[in-house]
Amino acid sequence: MNLSSAWLFFLLRSVFRDIHSFVRPGVVDQVLTGVVNGHTVTDMLLLIGGVAVTLPIALVWLAPVLPDTWVRWASALVALMNLVFVAITPLHAIDEVYFAVLHVGVLGFILWTVTLGWDRGRQTI
Repeated sequence: MNLSSAWLFFLLRSVFRDIHSFVRPGVVDQVLTGVVNGHTVTDMLLLIGGVAVTLPIALVWLAPVLPDTWVRWASALVALMNLVFVAITPLHAIDEVYFAVLHVGVLGFILWTVTLGWDRGRQTI
């Protein structure tokens, strides 16, 4: 597995989790009213979410082409940022716990890869 694949797995899990959440009763109504789980959806919140998604997307493409040092730092910072997002997101159902565990697992794998596991080679981890 390479680092791009790990980031792609993280992104696909994120997209599936978001789509999956829309089938929960009342979620679409909350999104339409602009208040989701008691939090008002603001332009700043949407911007933060957009940046939070853009960075892993960029790493899928950049991990194979950037110098090793840049890839390690960028992947570590983006993984840590996403771990913080997972940690501060309230979990309301068992499926949300499942997705959070998967996210922590893949982000932990990415962190391990760019710190302790890097000596195995950049393209094959």
